[in-house]
Formats: sequence, structure tokens, C-alpha cells
Amino acid sequence: MDRIRALNLKPNPDKCRFRVSEVQYVGHLLTDMGVKPDPGKTEAVRLMPTPENKLGLGSSMTNYLSKFIQRYREVPVPCVTFCV
Repeated sequence: MDRIRALNLKPNPDKCRFRVSEVQYVGHLLTDMGVKPDPGKTEAVRLMPTPENKLGLGSSMTNYLSKFIQRYREVPVPCVTFCV
């Protein structure tokens, strides 16, 4: 609170949450362990139909999740080969 006062900010008490272990913000889950994907978005990707062509592989939803998948850029190459 001292820092908020020092910056002359006036937080809205109805919108403030203190001492919480996780917060959803801009499509991400911010936790004490770091940034994670929003569970709702990961579920949406899981329920997406299996792509049958190259166009289906270019989904923006999977691109959103790419930062959470190690070596993501290596995965589409075999998939594109499979769809051709």
C-alpha cells in the first residue's frame, strides 16, 4: 500500500484483491509459480477438431499456447508432412 500511495494511485476497493495465490489476467493465469495458460483456453484447444490440412494447423489458438509448450516450433513440421 505504501507504494500505491507513493505513486498517488487510488485503487478501487471493489476491484482489488490482496494476498491471493493466483489471478486471471489478459488470458493468462498469474501464480506464485509464474505465468500459466488460462485453463479455459487449454480446454478449448483440447476440444478443437483434429486438423485435416495445413490451414487447420495454423490455428491462432495453438499459437497462443505455443509459449507454454517446449520445442513447439518443431511439432508442426511432422504434422504438416502428415497432412500433405
